[in-house]
Amino acid sequence: MTVLENLTLVMPTYQRQEYALRNMRYWSNTGVTLRVLDGSDTPIENRLLDSFGDNVIYKHDSRSLYERIEGVLSEVDTKYIALIGDDEFYIISAVESCINELEQDDSIVACCGCCIGFDVDKNAGKAYGWLPYGYRNIGYNETMHDSPEERLGGHMQNYIPTLLYGITRSHPWKAAFKIVTERKFIFFAAWELQFEMYISFSGKAKVLKELMWLRSNGEVEPVRCKYKGIEPEVRFKEWWGSSSKQRKEFIKVMSSAYKGEKTEISINYDNAVIHGCNSYIKGLDSLRSSRSTKVRVLFFNFIKYFIPGSFKSFLRNLLGRKRPTFLEVADSMRERGVKVDYDNLIEIQETIYNFHRK
Repeated sequence: MTVLENLTLVMPTYQRQEYALRNMRYWSNTGVTLRVLDGSDTPIENRLLDSFGDNVIYKHDSRSLYERIEGVLSEVDTKYIALIGDDEFYIISAVESCINELEQDDSIVACCGCCIGFDVDKNAGKAYGWLPYGYRNIGYNETMHDSPEERLGGHMQNYIPTLLYGITRSHPWKAAFKIVTERKFIFFAAWELQFEMYISFSGKAKVLKELMWLRSNGEVEPVRCKYKGIEPEVRFKEWWGSSSKQRKEFIKVMSSAYKGEKTEISINYDNAVIHGCNSYIKGLDSLRSSRSTKVRVLFFNFIKYFIPGSFKSFLRNLLGRKRPTFLEVADSMRERGVKVDYDNLIEIQETIYNFHRK
């Protein structure tokens, strides 16, 4: 038995079955249990599913994302669980490193590695890399404080979704998603923030200096953008400041969840929730405070959403902007002391290339 057999990956997907199939092929016969929760209008054909190993468990379920995840909670029986996007990859050796870290250190509830992003120029047949969180996740230790309140506040103020896309012990993962699925709040990425707030409070989480998560960006249009109404568009700061009734309900739900965690110190749970939320807003304000940052974000968002791909390439050439390749970004991580499994990384790169050569 390998350590991978202790892990279940939960992969929701909706109307992007070709990407789900790509990930099923990647994880087939690896030892990991991959549970695919497909909310698409029609199921994937059995002839395509029959080629995968028994570790890939596919379920067509047209209910909402919340209901699909709620339905799988009782079915998962492995020691560790992680969420994975249908268009994203985890480096398998780094996943093994995270599991080994959890096996060796009972004081942590979750573990993840570093992240790079990628997008694909389908015309040029190249995969480009980028750093969605800069180099902030190298040596990230906000979730290693002894105090639950310090972990929560530090993590939310210096926010990176290291917990949602990390390997987590089964009990806290299920507890976090039980909170998420019991009460839906109408702000953008509510379930992500609730998950991160709960796990960071419930226990320590470690970020290894090893490349693990390959985050897709621009390879396919996000579900939330393509299918309007799937997720609320109101941002957390606006929601927190305008909806007093829902804010009180949010505090009540999260505070009740925190009370279920046995701590050795006296904590005002309502204040802990408020502290976490205010810390998150403070971090957002800090990132957006620079005028140059605002202009840069607006400029690149305009390019991303409103300019055709061919003109984007022309504009980059005109501006003399050289885009780093997938592997060059990995090299920059390695130069900062991050372990990189180049064999697996090149395999993933070829998987991406072959996928778009169809």
